[in-house]
Amino acid sequence: LGRLVGSLVPREDLVIATKAGNVPDPYRRFNGSRGHLLAALDASLERLGTDYVDLWQIHAFDPETPLEETLQAVDLAVSSGRVRYAGVSNFCGWQLAKAAT
Repeated sequence: LGRLVGSLVPREDLVIATKAGNVPDPYRRFNGSRGHLLAALDASLERLGTDYVDLWQIHAFDPETPLEETLQAVDLAVSSGRVRYAGVSNFCGWQLAKAAT
C-alpha cells in the first residue's frame, strides 16, 4: 500500500486508518503504553509512506497501563500532526466512559 500512495492515487484523495496496541505475546495481548503506541504509529507511517494517518485507533483497553498514559500518547499523536482523528476499538462502555472523563 505504501508504494501506491502518491504514485497511483494522490494522498489527499485517500482516507488511511490504522490501529495500534496489539502485541505478539500470549500473556499480554495489548500494550497501551505511550512508548509502544507511538513506536507502532511511527512504524505504520513508515510502511504506508506517509507522514500522517486520517484515523488512528487504539485497538483495545490495556488494564496494565494507566489510561492517562494511553491518552497522552493519543494527544501527542494528534498534536504532532501524525494523526488527524483518533478513536478506540474494542473498549467496553465503562472503559470508554472512563477515557472521556
